[in-house]
Amino acid sequence: MSPPHSGISDFRWERYKPLSNSLHVAFRYLYILRSVTLLKSRHAPLASGAVSGGDGSGSGRGEAALIFDPFFSSRLSPFPLLVLVSVVVARGLFPFGCAMERVMDGLRWIAHSSLIFMSTLLSAEAAAEEPTVTFPDDYPNSVRHFLLIGFLGMFIGAIVFFYMGISRKVNTVMHVLTFFIAAISACSYYAEWAGLGVEYKTTDTTPRVIFWARYLDWVVTGPLILTDLALLSKSDTPTIISLVGNMVLYVICGLIGALTVAPYKYMWWVAGLIFLIIVFMLLLQRLNNAEGYGGDALKGLTWLTILVWIVYPIVWIVGSEGTGALGLSQEVGILTIADLIAKIGFGFYLLANVDAPESESVPLNQSSQQYV
Repeated sequence: MSPPHSGISDFRWERYKPLSNSLHVAFRYLYILRSVTLLKSRHAPLASGAVSGGDGSGSGRGEAALIFDPFFSSRLSPFPLLVLVSVVVARGLFPFGCAMERVMDGLRWIAHSSLIFMSTLLSAEAAAEEPTVTFPDDYPNSVRHFLLIGFLGMFIGAIVFFYMGISRKVNTVMHVLTFFIAAISACSYYAEWAGLGVEYKTTDTTPRVIFWARYLDWVVTGPLILTDLALLSKSDTPTIISLVGNMVLYVICGLIGALTVAPYKYMWWVAGLIFLIIVFMLLLQRLNNAEGYGGDALKGLTWLTILVWIVYPIVWIVGSEGTGALGLSQEVGILTIADLIAKIGFGFYLLANVDAPESESVPLNQSSQQYV
């Protein structure tokens, strides 16, 4: 024989069981609604400033807005949820007569069914509406402008360097290398401007835009710049191989880090930074070479290269590849300016010294080939 109070317990359970089911449905609806909203905000267009800081610090609206905004902006009405919560609270806290309880149960059933239907719609919407990001359509305007400026600067520089080479009586290795530096960078910038060589990375903490084409550019043009400096200082073959090899390793580490996620990507950044420091040390050794090769031109070009190349790992760590603290437009703008200085500015400074009257007597392509 069951205890006298078991009937009361069973009665209370039967009374509150439908209410607990309704609360479960309500929380499930809120969870699905919030998940869909987070999905949409995660894949927002780049122009909205949601990627890598965008053009500033982001929207700054907080997660509460992600929950309540859909109630007033969505085509799905919030009233079934409000009715259900109100009925559940009233039904559980206040005693009603039999007729009133049936009315409340009817309202709860209608709201309950409406929420199940709306949850199904939201789940289908989340499954069917997977936002996609395409380039160059989703570039912010400022990013497209900077990439176009980079392409035009490199393209014009390549034409000028080519003309400076063929207009000489004897073309030099430095003229040829400087032309290739500008031409390769022009191809890279045009590819990025056209939406090639860029990846929308969603595996990180926030979506990032990774321009992997720039690493293909740097892995070729970086060693070419170092070769120019090595020829100017008449470095031996082991020094040239060491400069080129460490530069290639630096770029590869940066690319791998850009394509991986934290915390592993920061280890790749540190490894790349070590290789870049080795490059700087070798450049400074050749700057102070005992033979005195290169003179003031070598000194100016070496320090120009070192100071500009310091910018790259800094932008990496604060830009899309690293913490994402720097806006995408600012990142592309800084790197474009740095590239133009490191390649076009470097090229003009170098060739101006190569084409100086005192350099005409001994063509640099003949004197430098014995060191390569």
